[in-house]
Amino acid sequence: YLLSSPFAFLQFSGVVSGAVVKNLNSNKVADSLFPMPPFHEQERIALRLKSIYLLIDSFSAIQDSKDELDFTIKSKLQKSILQEAIQGKLVPQTPNDEPASILLQRIKEEKKRLVKEGKLKKKDVVDSIIFKGDDNKYYEQVGKDLIDITDEIPFEIPDSWIWTRIGYLFAHNNGKQLNKSNSVGTLMEYITTSNLYWDGFRLENLKRMPFEENEIERCQAIKGDLLVCEGGDVGRSCIWTNNSSIMLQNHIHKLRAYLPLCTKYFFYIFYMYNLFGLIGGKGIGIQGFSSKALHNTIVPLPPLKEQERIVKKIEAVFNKIKGD
Repeated sequence: YLLSSPFAFLQFSGVVSGAVVKNLNSNKVADSLFPMPPFHEQERIALRLKSIYLLIDSFSAIQDSKDELDFTIKSKLQKSILQEAIQGKLVPQTPNDEPASILLQRIKEEKKRLVKEGKLKKKDVVDSIIFKGDDNKYYEQVGKDLIDITDEIPFEIPDSWIWTRIGYLFAHNNGKQLNKSNSVGTLMEYITTSNLYWDGFRLENLKRMPFEENEIERCQAIKGDLLVCEGGDVGRSCIWTNNSSIMLQNHIHKLRAYLPLCTKYFFYIFYMYNLFGLIGGKGIGIQGFSSKALHNTIVPLPPLKEQERIVKKIEAVFNKIKGD
């Protein structure tokens, strides 16, 4: 006990022998001063310290158990809140809200306008409607084709909501593939999945690669874009909130809404899908997160005002859980 005490450390500290390895010189050890009580008192001290350390270890185990319980409860509460929110059970529906079906129709009209202006390819404007049939099965009408997609629907949603696909709501693409042989263009900083986390971005020591003029707009994220990981922690997402733009490497999807949406609501969809294993696994038919898989990801679409209320409620409850 004495040799593990701060007193002994102060006696021995600062002694260096050799150029690399710190150790104790035998003469220094021999010359160090220590208090020595009578033999029987040494025994009583050691016995008391042993009992105190056992008590400390017991309290430490209790505290560790409490900390683990606190973390588990918070994690379960967050999952429960997200599940309620994305299923339309966290905030009430309001009849005065513009129906989600009208919102989706306005998005389709906007995409047709972009096609006429040459800013969007005609193939990206798909006339798709997802609905529940009289047989309680879900169908998707794509042009003249009617497809049973019941297996893709992970849960029920309110009547004022509709199911749709991410690719119908957001223009999306990947960043640029890192290729050492490609040396043409302007050197610009970029981020990859190692910089993107649920709670923000880690932007220390960013690397640079060349981007040609015709690649910049496609591979550049601006404030408000939702960025989603293709690999690693599949579906990990975050909204780019910086005023300055950033370039993207190809393992990050960039999502930008065709019409103003509550992007944070869709961030929470990805968060919830990730927590419940609905990305890259069973439930919505996604086995990877390629551009095609992302495009076809089925999501519940509430009215725009309700999207905003849901996000506000989620964040208020999460702050209470964290104790903020």
